[in-house]
Amino acid sequence: MSNILNPLEKELLIKLYRKSAGVKMADFCNANNVSTAAFQSWIKKYDIEGLSGLA
Repeated sequence: MSNILNPLEKELLIKLYRKSAGVKMADFCNANNVSTAAFQSWIKKYDIEGLSGLA
């Protein structure tokens, strides 16, 4: 099974994280098997380009 997430899955994780008040990014990433550096990059790209930035 592939570990690569598609843009919609990345967007879902970003939205879930933003709704999770008080959850540390590191804890959220560990729970979802995503590196913190990659997740921060996704957030930055999503904020700038939207869903197409996650492709």
